[in-house]
Amino acid sequence: MRKVLILFLVVCVCFLFLTAQRRRRKKIDIKPPLTKEEIGGERLWRRFTEEENYEKYPFWPGHEGIQQGQSPHGDLHTVYIHPILFDALPIKDKVVPDGGMIVKCNMNAEKEIVAFTVMAKVEGYNPEANDWFWAKMSKDGEVEAEGKIKGCIECHSILKENDYVILYQLDKNPK
Repeated sequence: MRKVLILFLVVCVCFLFLTAQRRRRKKIDIKPPLTKEEIGGERLWRRFTEEENYEKYPFWPGHEGIQQGQSPHGDLHTVYIHPILFDALPIKDKVVPDGGMIVKCNMNAEKEIVAFTVMAKVEGYNPEANDWFWAKMSKDGEVEAEGKIKGCIECHSILKENDYVILYQLDKNPK
């Protein structure tokens, strides 16, 4: 009886979490993916802060809230993913769809955002690195690096077969 009760509680918690994630996503007016002609650091900043508000994106499933970070992303971080990517998970062919985006809020030990690092999938932008556009911005949106950033590509290329995504295997079901 006790096991049945525990199982019931676990199922309820999972259901509530998934329902909250869906409700959170419904409030976003999803825009069409940025094109290779319009992508740039400032344009990307406007997309995920003003036009869609990244704080309404779901967290990376299983990586909710503030997590331990590592260099060069800061002591702590939160990872939000664009609904295009969230809705595609799991991805059997391990290729993030056009418009997929990962927004990492890099924080210091005091849990203050110090920068944003973003990966945005832009069809035709950079076929050599699976069409990812990379950007680092200050907490106020000043673009510090953008485009085909060598350091980002080199670090993330350790998981090239996972479309350069380090956090989680794309073909696994995190939901």
